[in-house]
Amino acid sequence: MEKEKIKQEIMAALSMEVDGWLEEESKLKDGYSYEAALLKRALNMGRAVMEKSAGEISINRNKKNFIPVLGRLK
Repeated sequence: MEKEKIKQEIMAALSMEVDGWLEEESKLKDGYSYEAALLKRALNMGRAVMEKSAGEISINRNKKNFIPVLGRLK
């Protein structure tokens, strides 16, 4: 089951981020550093969900994976 494997990987990544946040949260003293750290963790969680569910990010961002319209007519 590919879906269950992906779900487990996402949950493991999110669990690590939440654990790290719970450890870091008590050490933050002012509001600015609290919000900056929280935003950093939230972005990391979003990135983990996207990477795990979409697969690996392509190294060549210019690569196009499409068939031209006229190519289908041949």
